[in-house]
Amino acid sequence: MALPDSLAQRIELFRQSGAVFRQQDELFTEVAWQQVMLGQHLRPQHYHPLADSLTDSQLNGFLADLKAIISSTAAQLPLYQQFLQR
Repeated sequence: MALPDSLAQRIELFRQSGAVFRQQDELFTEVAWQQVMLGQHLRPQHYHPLADSLTDSQLNGFLADLKAIISSTAAQLPLYQQFLQR
């Protein structure tokens, strides 16, 4: 199946820069598009140049905060067996 031009452009944008965008009336959010792209094993070749303006301390703090958010969210989820039993 041929990809629609709009999807091919979206994929190429992500592949080149890691950038995603959301049309106003789209169901998918930016995070959902990132998950789709990464789930399809697409890896950006470059990143946003503003990332280079962060100090190591700022970057480590950001990543630590992100890890804490993910860990807190995951801790609230039921175990696999519990989820299946529901």
